[in-house]
Amino acid sequence: MNIEHLRAFLWLRWRIRVNQAKRAGTLNSVLTAILAIAGLVVSAALFVAGIVLGAAVMPELSSSVRLYVWDGIVLAFLFTWMIGLLADLQRSEGLALDKVLQLPVSPAGAYLVNYLSSFFSLTLVLFLPGMTGLILGQVYHAGAEMLLALPLLAAFVLAVTALTYQFQGWLSAMMVNPRRRRLVIVLFTSVFILLSQLPNLLNLIRPWDSTVADGNEVTRRQTELREQFQAGGISPEEYLRRNQEVTQEVAAARLQQVSETGTEVESITRLVNSVIPPGWLPLGAADLAVGHVLPALLGGCGLALIGVGSLWRGYRATVRMYTAGGTGSDRRRKVVAVAIRPDAKARMVEWRLPWVSEYASVVAMAGLRSLLRAPEAKMMLIVPVVALGPMAAAFFTIKTHSFPVPDWVGPLVAVWVVGFLLGITMQLAANLFGYDRDGFRAFVLSPAPRREILLGKNLALAPLILGLGALVGIGIGFAFGIRFDQILATLIQLLMMYLPYCLIGNTCAILAPFAVPSGSLKGARPGLSVVLSQLVAMIAFMFLVGLPGMIPAGVEAILAEAADMHGLPVSLVLSLISLGISVWIYRRLLNWQGRLLAEREQTILTTVTSRSD
Repeated sequence: MNIEHLRAFLWLRWRIRVNQAKRAGTLNSVLTAILAIAGLVVSAALFVAGIVLGAAVMPELSSSVRLYVWDGIVLAFLFTWMIGLLADLQRSEGLALDKVLQLPVSPAGAYLVNYLSSFFSLTLVLFLPGMTGLILGQVYHAGAEMLLALPLLAAFVLAVTALTYQFQGWLSAMMVNPRRRRLVIVLFTSVFILLSQLPNLLNLIRPWDSTVADGNEVTRRQTELREQFQAGGISPEEYLRRNQEVTQEVAAARLQQVSETGTEVESITRLVNSVIPPGWLPLGAADLAVGHVLPALLGGCGLALIGVGSLWRGYRATVRMYTAGGTGSDRRRKVVAVAIRPDAKARMVEWRLPWVSEYASVVAMAGLRSLLRAPEAKMMLIVPVVALGPMAAAFFTIKTHSFPVPDWVGPLVAVWVVGFLLGITMQLAANLFGYDRDGFRAFVLSPAPRREILLGKNLALAPLILGLGALVGIGIGFAFGIRFDQILATLIQLLMMYLPYCLIGNTCAILAPFAVPSGSLKGARPGLSVVLSQLVAMIAFMFLVGLPGMIPAGVEAILAEAADMHGLPVSLVLSLISLGISVWIYRRLLNWQGRLLAEREQTILTTVTSRSD
């Protein structure tokens, strides 16, 4: 590799970053500089904290606890690294090889620069100084052997970054096909989110509840002794002695059980660390503290081999991809002519919705089809699943442990949860036209009334948002055992809140749109005003719609507790009234929003068709 070529690539990479910062605007550049300085300060503080903890705390811990500490650090590192990988999944290489292969330069230089650029990540900035300081802090007590953990840490970073870069190259080869690209994005993100819910599932299983049996055994034996003492079977001295013996026996048994469990956990942890490559760093660092050098040497060599092998394979695969050797671009697609039969079934975009105009029906069905294919919509619908996971765990705990819950709590919780669901999906409604991209030109050139375009957009969102909200509301209703009329009132309240939800989203989408690159999960650098507008829209929905939406269920709860009026469908009647008011407001304001869209459609077109990354 020519050193001059490498310098040229580094300079070009730097200029690309500078130009991107200039295009983002002065405010974003200042904020980026402030964040960079803050990152450096935090890195220095973590380095010092690592030295202090390594010198003062780590020597006092046992070898097993040191292993657990390193395991926790590595797991936190990998978790945050995966989050960064997920965020950068749609970012292309800094220097694409297809742009430099025609130049008299080495492709290895571009590949190396692209790989080294992956080191400039928030995860490494936060974790690497702290882990380095933790190793250096233990040198004073553990001796010079502890310095072997530094090359072990370097090999670990090499393996993680090289494997990640190889994985990104493999994904880029797979995602040449746009539809396959979207599928890969959704599947990868879904798997990551499900893995992040493992602690929540562990909380549902609650394996630590085995200590409850010991407490019940103590209570049972103490109750028997108390009954014997009250019956006069034993003397007070005998009662105190035997009661103390019961407590000591159970405490000794519990200590023995904890010791056996700790030994078993330690052996399993060491086995897992010995088998899984990310565990070689914790195992080697923990054993170096007690003078065992072999695990660190073997682990460092193994991680270095993994890193070098991943870089080599990734480079070979990338070159094959850009030279049409591994993408299948040389294969000719066969075009099959399909005769259109008169009796052919109408496609989804040709369906006609009842009670609305043809304009609104076409916009609704085309928008729904686009949302079902777009990875952005699927990602936004995964967010409520993650947010509602802890709530589901809490409801499951309440149900399984039979906590005393008043009857009026269930309807209030159901309405609050569906309102919360609408609030956290506001980002999807607040950028209705950003996901159209060039397709927004069809709306600008269309003779359709702008009111009908907004109505069609709102109808396109309804199956996704209302369908998910209905499933959540019905599930909570069955979990709390509320009446059928209360479940029906919850669904009516969901529809009532959806109409103001659409109005707020329409206003935000018209006044503060932003572009979303095709197939991407990130906006094209939205400005501070756009971010603030979406935050204001979410807060406005929560306070102006979410809280009033709980009024019907709250009134029924007050009447049930204060006036002893149980079983009356008060919430259902009030929900129907509030739905009528919401429909009237929606019809009135939709006309005004249509005129506003007609005034700003040229500005929206310029924004959503932007190609900035």
